[in-house]
Amino acid sequence: MHRKQKKGCRRLMVSACFLFLSCGGWLNGCSAALPQKKSADAAAVATKQQDTPADTGFIPEQTGSYDSADTAVVVSKDEKENKITLFNIPTGRNYTLTYDGTTRISDKYGKEMSMAQVNAGDITDVTFLKNKKKLRSLSMSAQMWKNRAAGNYQINQNGNGLLVAKDQYELADHVMVVSEGKQAELMDINACDSLILQGIDRTIYSITIEKGHGYLKLENAEYFNGGWIEVGQAVIQPVTQDMLLTVPEGKYDVLITNRGNGGTKSVTIARGQETVLDVGDLKGKDPVIGNIVFTVTPTEASVYVDGDKVDISQPVPLEYGIHQLIVRAEGYETMTKYVKVGQPNANIDLELEPSEEEAENQDKEQDGQEVSANDAAYDSVSQNGMEKKENADEAAGTGGADTVNAAGDYRIYITSPKDTEVYFDGKYMGLAPVDFKKEAGTHVVTLRKSGCQTRSFTIQIDSEQKDISWSFSELEKMGD
Repeated sequence: MHRKQKKGCRRLMVSACFLFLSCGGWLNGCSAALPQKKSADAAAVATKQQDTPADTGFIPEQTGSYDSADTAVVVSKDEKENKITLFNIPTGRNYTLTYDGTTRISDKYGKEMSMAQVNAGDITDVTFLKNKKKLRSLSMSAQMWKNRAAGNYQINQNGNGLLVAKDQYELADHVMVVSEGKQAELMDINACDSLILQGIDRTIYSITIEKGHGYLKLENAEYFNGGWIEVGQAVIQPVTQDMLLTVPEGKYDVLITNRGNGGTKSVTIARGQETVLDVGDLKGKDPVIGNIVFTVTPTEASVYVDGDKVDISQPVPLEYGIHQLIVRAEGYETMTKYVKVGQPNANIDLELEPSEEEAENQDKEQDGQEVSANDAAYDSVSQNGMEKKENADEAAGTGGADTVNAAGDYRIYITSPKDTEVYFDGKYMGLAPVDFKKEAGTHVVTLRKSGCQTRSFTIQIDSEQKDISWSFSELEKMGD
């Protein structure tokens, strides 16, 4: 019996063990629940580790943060690539930055604007990340002013100043010139161009050529050599052999005459492009004459037509077309006009103004009455009467106070690019290297070569008694 009890006890113990093992999952759960404080502490540590980033030394970029600032001129922009090129005024160097939706762009009053509203030549205040070359903000400079100048400006001979009407401005040492969204040179500006000037105080930092110039080449024009050509009101000058005219871009009626014959044709001048105009069909057979009666004050004045003195005591026969008049009298300002004869009979009244010295004397006699000098003008005599075009000399690029002959027979040498046609104020001078008589003042040198882009340069010629030499870079090939 004792053995049976012992055996039963052994069975009980085995059953208990079986029960204990079969509840392993429960035991595990119980064993996990028992150390509750320890488990909660571990979870808190894990949460704290997730909330606290590891110290890697990296500092995240903050919105609007920057490390550099500059006042710069916009050179160009690429809205597809989100890039903008800026011009550093003090150094004269360009640098390119990228931008994105976080870049703040505003006008000079702080009002938001888009990059599409930013133009080449604009003076801006910018902030950026230098190492990343990333633009942070761009605003139109609050100190910037913007003016337009069309035909009423002149760059001085030293190239460091610009006269607009009667206002004198300085040009920055690294003034930026922009033409059609590309950087250009100061010499690329022609007197007939329309400009947008931008500056701060009395200094100009950028010049944008808003309306540029192209070139007019005459074909079959031998008959008209020695005659006159008028391109709208932009150009008027004598016709010379193989001439090449610099003309503001736009549409024009071209009048060409000689020996009483000629006619009008229409042309369109594109910026930087050469337009060829065939005038061979405009020449006539016999000259057509118009009789002009001159009434001149003072009566003792002398009248010259195309350089020859004429007798104005009777009607003066002039061929149809354009003629240059010069009227001179002692004690009076010399008058220069251009007259276009277009009818059989016409009258022209000419009145000279006293010279400055004579005017001062008259001021004393007439209690300080002011007398102004007469402007050069252009008279057009036609079926409808006379039209007056002021400042024809200036428009034609001939005569005027800016062009004076240099003393002595000194020369201008154009040495390069070689084998390139050289034109001086529209007149053909030959193939470079070439030289011709020196004339002081502001002049236009135009370079032309087959297969290349025609280009003109405005140069300043001094009046010193010495030869001068100019060398230009090679012309760009068509399509480059």
